[in-house]
Amino acid sequence: MKLPFRVVELARFRSAVLTLVPDGSTDNLVRLVRFRAAASGQPGDDCRKDILRQAQSDPLPDDVFLLPTIPQLPDVGPAVVLLRELIGIPFGSICFRSYDAISKDHFLRIGRLNPIIKYAISQAFGVLYTRIGLPETYENRRMAAIEQISSFQWE
Repeated sequence: MKLPFRVVELARFRSAVLTLVPDGSTDNLVRLVRFRAAASGQPGDDCRKDILRQAQSDPLPDDVFLLPTIPQLPDVGPAVVLLRELIGIPFGSICFRSYDAISKDHFLRIGRLNPIIKYAISQAFGVLYTRIGLPETYENRRMAAIEQISSFQWE
């Protein structure tokens, strides 16, 4: 006996909603992939690829600067500069050799930015901080992007 279309649709929606329940062992991206796979009936790998493709086409938030590589650390891969996350470091706490960094209060300088990149980061910083009264929706979008990046687990 073939079930009516709406019963199948409701059953699919119910199983999709159940995937959203946090279980502590999965992150938000995994739950989103499971939800879309259950709701659409597509394989999970296809949904994951679609989500990642869509995320890659979306522009980065205005307070994020992407460094494709760090020349002195080519094995590290890309790095993200968060232009709003500023900290001041006393000059005496900066170490140029690893054996000089003997405590948590020391910071090891690992390299120097290419002048073109340095000016691009300075320009992005200036553009961000010359804006007046950023809307709350922007702040919420920025926080969501940061949470998504920090919770993503690379395979």
